[in-house]
Amino acid sequence: DSSVLSRDISFRFLAVGLMILFGWFGFVSTYMALFMNLLYIFYVYLSLRESQKQQREPVIDAPSSVVAGPRSRNSSFTAAETGSAPASFVGRGS
Repeated sequence: DSSVLSRDISFRFLAVGLMILFGWFGFVSTYMALFMNLLYIFYVYLSLRESQKQQREPVIDAPSSVVAGPRSRNSSFTAAETGSAPASFVGRGS
């Protein structure tokens, strides 16, 4: 989702910018550290809220691989099925 990506990038830029600012000051006070921790807690809160929101929403037009679920351990699986290896190097998976 583009909004999640934008939020993550924004928080990362803000955190790095604050660390650079703190480095420019040459010290980190208790209030600066507290602010950084509160910022991180707010970021985690937003991430968890978004995750729970996505879990509540029904999946619409799910690809068949999502509907079918993961492959069982005993099924045969080759790298050719994923297109990750040439057919001449493909063996049976476990």
